[in-house]
Amino acid sequence: MRKMKTNITLLSRLFTDIQRFIISRLHWGRGSAYKNVIHLIMLLITIVIAVSGVVSRIAVADSNILTGGNTYGSNDLLSQGASIQAVLTSTGGGISSITHVVESGETLQSIADKYIVTKDTIRWYNPDIISPFSDDIDVGFTLKIPASSEGKSINGVLYTVKEGESLSDIIAHTSSNNKESNEFNIAEFNELTAPYNLKAGQQLFIPDRNLNVDDIVIAGIPTGIFTNPLADSSCSGYSVSRGFAFYHNGLDLARWPGCTIESVASGVVEYVGCIKVAEGCHIKINHGGGIVTHYYHGSGAFYVKVGDRVQQGQSIMEMGTTGNSTGVHLHFSLLKDGVFVNPDPYVPY
Repeated sequence: MRKMKTNITLLSRLFTDIQRFIISRLHWGRGSAYKNVIHLIMLLITIVIAVSGVVSRIAVADSNILTGGNTYGSNDLLSQGASIQAVLTSTGGGISSITHVVESGETLQSIADKYIVTKDTIRWYNPDIISPFSDDIDVGFTLKIPASSEGKSINGVLYTVKEGESLSDIIAHTSSNNKESNEFNIAEFNELTAPYNLKAGQQLFIPDRNLNVDDIVIAGIPTGIFTNPLADSSCSGYSVSRGFAFYHNGLDLARWPGCTIESVASGVVEYVGCIKVAEGCHIKINHGGGIVTHYYHGSGAFYVKVGDRVQQGQSIMEMGTTGNSTGVHLHFSLLKDGVFVNPDPYVPY
């Protein structure tokens, strides 16, 4: 017990001696010792703050990895419903996509309402799935919703540049009530640099705009939607050998054998086959909304089959002269609700 008291006394004296030494050093040459101590303390504080910041960042990263937490950028995981399958995928420029799988009971309008966009925004962003002429969608369809890189859905139209088009041409093909949706803002959104040299097939997202589509009341078919069935540039030009008449239910376009024929709009292939008379080898495509197109007199070389969902501009078969044909040509027919319609106002050829 006496020994323990002796040790405590010695420690107390040692502490007191150290304290007196420090105080004496601070008073002796205050200009150097005092400043050095203060600088040392500030350095230690800085190191502690820096280390704690790094540790906190590592902790957050570990938490996200372990718990499946959100990350930022084009990989954000958005919790907007069970029907969202894969979330943001970047398509370049300032646009990304939210993927939505159509569920039972959903309509194009209800999906548009869910993401606070228009039906046409979804339609023109999914031209290979949704018909230009109807709002029909099926359960299981995988739709993409345009969104900013931050994951916020946005209105607009995904536009595919045609040969020779300028940015001003594209703006003329689209309409908007937003005065700020001008050439400069569109170029900036798509990360274009002056003089905005565009290439055919290039895709641009035109925010806050829609396609200019006029509806012909007589036939109930919008214009500005179809493309040329003989747009294949690998073959030389063609000629119109016969027009539409009450005794001729389509348009005859003459071209070289073996040239490809393309679908004028997205749709589902209803018929692929050959008969010896009349139509010869031909294809029928249902585009929805009661609109069907027929492609007659092919060579028999088909690129699609019944049930295929084709995209606009997709090659479907080769030119030929089968059936009731006196030369290589495409007989193209357009039907609305089962009635043959003159293609002239609708199909650019």
